[in-house]
Amino acid sequence: EGQPDFTFVSDADRKRAARFIGLAPVGQGLRPVHRFADGPIGYPLSGRAESSRQAIRSGIHQVFPTLTDEQMDAYLAELMQHSTGLWEHFSQLQQQLSRLREVLHGWCAEAPSVLEYARRRRVARQVRRSWRRKITNHAGEYVLTIDGERLGSLPVLPAGLDFGHVSRLVLRNMNLCEVGADFLSRFGNLIELDLARRWNSAAANR
Repeated sequence: EGQPDFTFVSDADRKRAARFIGLAPVGQGLRPVHRFADGPIGYPLSGRAESSRQAIRSGIHQVFPTLTDEQMDAYLAELMQHSTGLWEHFSQLQQQLSRLREVLHGWCAEAPSVLEYARRRRVARQVRRSWRRKITNHAGEYVLTIDGERLGSLPVLPAGLDFGHVSRLVLRNMNLCEVGADFLSRFGNLIELDLARRWNSAAANR
């Protein structure tokens, strides 16, 4: 007593249930298995796993909007290879982007003059776009190039923010007193570092 009675379930109800759990319609063969975002192979139920994978792709694409489908596949595959939780990673990306915007906004607001503010705004935009993988060279390599913005200093980047995807870093004619080790340490996979004519004259003569 109290058990459900399935004797009189209609054909329409059976079909609706089959669609809900992801079964292939009668006469259309077996549904192919899928590899889930966290590695295992199996059958997604009711399309929810497929929707979850699409959601994580869409979310990461909001952070890195220029990624192609192939680049996104490679990005997610690398995360899974390192057993990184995709939703946790996406949450971290959101926090990092928010923190980067906050730090760069504060750095610009501290500019001592209108001219300095304009220069910092341009540099901040380049740094932000570079982290978001929006800047590439003719070879398709990720780069950060800042040339001619005479600032004297660079922004202090938020803890944990990484530019490991950047291959070439160019800081030219910036009148810098120094390029901090912390700033450079964020670019761990450089194949080119161009600091031509970066120093101000007073620092160069010390």
